[in-house]
Amino acid sequence: MRTAALTALFTILLAPCMAARQPAPIEEPRIENPQPQRVQDLPPPPGRLLEMPKEMVEDRVPAEGPAKLSKQQVMRSVLGFVILLVLAYLAGHPKLTALEDRLHVGASTITGFMFVLLGLLAATGSVQVLTSAVIQAVGPVVPFCLGWYGFRHGFGYDHELLLKPPAGTGVLASAFFPSILALGGAVAVVAVNAPGLLADRAVWRDLIVFGLACGMTALAPVQRIERLMAGRIPKGRLEGFVKMEHLAGIALLMLLAVYFRPEGVLVGWQLPESAWLFIVFGLGSSAGILAWSLFRATPAGPPFIVILLGSIALCSGMASFLRIAVVPVCFIAGLIVAGLPGSSRDQVRAVLDRMQRPILLVLLVIAGALWQPSAWQGWVLLGVFLIARLAGNRLAIGFLGRWMPGELSVEERRALSYTPTGAFSIAIVLSARDLYPDSHVPYTLTAVIMGALLGEFLLQWLYWRRAKTAAEAAP
Repeated sequence: MRTAALTALFTILLAPCMAARQPAPIEEPRIENPQPQRVQDLPPPPGRLLEMPKEMVEDRVPAEGPAKLSKQQVMRSVLGFVILLVLAYLAGHPKLTALEDRLHVGASTITGFMFVLLGLLAATGSVQVLTSAVIQAVGPVVPFCLGWYGFRHGFGYDHELLLKPPAGTGVLASAFFPSILALGGAVAVVAVNAPGLLADRAVWRDLIVFGLACGMTALAPVQRIERLMAGRIPKGRLEGFVKMEHLAGIALLMLLAVYFRPEGVLVGWQLPESAWLFIVFGLGSSAGILAWSLFRATPAGPPFIVILLGSIALCSGMASFLRIAVVPVCFIAGLIVAGLPGSSRDQVRAVLDRMQRPILLVLLVIAGALWQPSAWQGWVLLGVFLIARLAGNRLAIGFLGRWMPGELSVEERRALSYTPTGAFSIAIVLSARDLYPDSHVPYTLTAVIMGALLGEFLLQWLYWRRAKTAAEAAP
């Protein structure tokens, strides 16, 4: 009672003191041009928007956010996108994979290209399921698919290739011959049509993305070649070379995102390039350790799948928010999860293997929606892509045969000369789209998609018959 009375007395005495010490309100000065308080109110960054092609400017969503859709458009988009997801899940059935293996065709030849066409059809004016506004609304789907791709490659990567690279790793130097030729050819095309664009740093960035996508070899055809040529070439040797090539491609993609940072008022963090390198490794490592700790405490079944999906979504979302490449960050996370001890590796591998094809097909649907096959620039780049791919592989074979005859056998060099590009090249292009919305992704997609398809056909007609005949003739 005494304490309550003292508290009341202290409050009564303090109230007039505080009222006496409170200053009079000061009228805030009026600002002529107030600064915007939200990101949506900021003006678009100056520069390249005025220099972009007309069709890309018209398809670009305004800076204030996605366009408002009617209820009918929302229902159509939601229903259509759900149907595409169901089709992607059904197309990932193991029986379809076994059928493609018996036919010696890759996922990008039949199933993958069909889903690219579905995405292209869904983006047309008559269907309007994946319009520009819808793609922006479901924008996190692309980083998630890229993150899943990177996590899957990191988790399944052979750690011995990092500690003990295969003998003859000098073949990696020849693996980038197609990239160098593609970059040179694309620069020549730009110099002939619009030489003034070569002064733009962003144009060089897009050309580097094109060259990097041209130099990446698909892994699935190499694995099929090794199965077909079992006993004639060392098991896993070609696969090891291609995995080392992919590792170099992931590292180059990481450096591209670090040294070609997006600019403008919408980029909040301004750090040195070396600091971004530390952020890439730190984010991937912390995400991998967090995922590993969650996997250890999660039972098998649906809860484990949810935790795995959430871990990849968190890692890819943070990387996309910071404008760093999603694939390298999630690759590091998957590499750490696979390297740490625990009993959850088999569960992680089973979920990744089951969901790999459906998520890849969803990524191809988005690629098809962004594709603009009517633009002639993409078909010109396709010619550069095919010439650089074939000529680069031939030069690589000549380089290996002349200067490094002990690196690979004749059969291995011939096998590598016909291998096409694949999903990793498309992932590189879509990573550029996630990092740089003003990049020339529709043009590069024409070259990458059609280049992978035509490369698979070339592999079928020029190599499989010869390899199958030689395998049947062997004792």
